[in-house]
Amino acid sequence: MSTQRDPIRISITDPVLIRVAALAEERGVDAYVVGGYVRDAVMGRPRTDIDITVVGDAIEFARFVAESFHTTIIEYKQYRTAMVPVRDHHLEFVGTRSESYETDSRNPIVHEGTLQDDLR
Repeated sequence: MSTQRDPIRISITDPVLIRVAALAEERGVDAYVVGGYVRDAVMGRPRTDIDITVVGDAIEFARFVAESFHTTIIEYKQYRTAMVPVRDHHLEFVGTRSESYETDSRNPIVHEGTLQDDLR
């Protein structure tokens, strides 16, 4: 017998996150808050590290966000990720991707992928 639960609703009131959402909409970018931010919001914990998954080029979108906030960007091109510090926040952007591994390495070989690829 399965039981159904009501969905958890998280109210987004952080002005930095609201602005990032507006920037994504302006650019027509699908972007999703994921990871620890969501967990900490559900648990009522403070949160300043925001992981954002972008469908498409995360580094390009992170550059746009950094420019909009007049701040810097740290790019990790090998992994298609970027970090943008904004006030007391660390915005970490990653593009949807698929990964493969060499048998003798723990470092992934990263390929652009879909949201479905990224969820695997």
